[in-house]
Amino acid sequence: MMHFRLLIVGLAAISGLTTILSFRYIHAASAPAALSRDDAPQSPVLIELFTSEGCSSCPPADALLERLDRSQRASGADLIVLSEHVDYWNDIGWKDPYSSHEYSERQSAYAAQFGLRSIYTPADDR
Repeated sequence: MMHFRLLIVGLAAISGLTTILSFRYIHAASAPAALSRDDAPQSPVLIELFTSEGCSSCPPADALLERLDRSQRASGADLIVLSEHVDYWNDIGWKDPYSSHEYSERQSAYAAQFGLRSIYTPADDR
């Protein structure tokens, strides 16, 4: 049941991110055509991924984040991507050398701000 709730929270976070990026695409499409892509003003868009090297199914999400960073394919947006390694996966026996308790606290603060009862990192619930 806990994994199901975590999956729902994760899907909600991905949905929110998709919505934000969709609005950026719509806004960019309605911008005056006189500006070229290079001349168009870019709006910063922050993408945060809470992840861990101790999470066996986080690597696909990490790879997607890296592709987003490299491609910068959001018209009108300057993507700022952050990979924040949480420390709560360290309890399963392997310590993520990049983990930080501050990232775990940041993720928990987001959950509190949005009224969520749980937090999420990418997980494979097979």
